[in-house]
This record gives sequence, structure tokens and C-alpha cells, in this order.
Amino acid sequence: MRNFTVFIAEITSRAFIIADSNKRRTLSRSDIAKALSKSDQFDFLIDIVPREPHQYFSAIGRGASGSGTRNDEEIRDLTAAATASETKPQLGAQGEAGNSSTEVLEQLESLLNGGPVPDV
Repeated sequence: MRNFTVFIAEITSRAFIIADSNKRRTLSRSDIAKALSKSDQFDFLIDIVPREPHQYFSAIGRGASGSGTRNDEEIRDLTAAATASETKPQLGAQGEAGNSSTEVLEQLESLLNGGPVPDV
């Protein structure tokens, strides 16, 4: 357990240095990816942490078919929908909070499989 703590602390401190050099106090995925890419000792994480976010989203958009038909606007819309559903609980017919996270997951899976987005 101690080794894991040191490992995470090392990656976090390297990513924080990059975020701080960009005048930010919060870490982003790109900070971590850049920190990992600057040292050869983290090369084993290349498959886990994509170096460029665009490559990551392109791979998601292609899905199993490899068609690459999804565009950035669709990804932004889904991200916005996921964020909105986390901040505002939706009420169902009985006045209970709806399971909006399940709906968002269904939309994402549909997009990944190349099908139409189900209506909410």
C-alpha cells in the first residue's frame, strides 16, 4: 500500500508542476498525460492514459465499427447533458428523482455503437 501511495504522489506532484506553470491550481487529465510523457519511467501507462485528449475522443467516436462518424459537437452535447443531469435531479411521473445517469449512459452507449440517440 505504501508503494502505491508514493507512486500516486509522484504522478500528482509532476502534474501539479505542469498545472502551476500554466497558472492553474487544479489538475486536469492533460496535465497528468503531459507529466507522464515527460519521463520514460511511466511508459508502461501509455495505453491507460492517452497522451492527447483528441485521440481518446476519436477512439470513442469510432467505436467498434471504426467509422469515425461522431463529431466534437455530439461529444460536447453529451458531456453537457451528463453535467446537467448531475446538478439537477429530474423528477419522474410520481415526483421521484429520475434515474438520469442511466439515461445518459444509454445515450453514450448508443453513440458508441453507432445507433441513433434515444429520446429522453
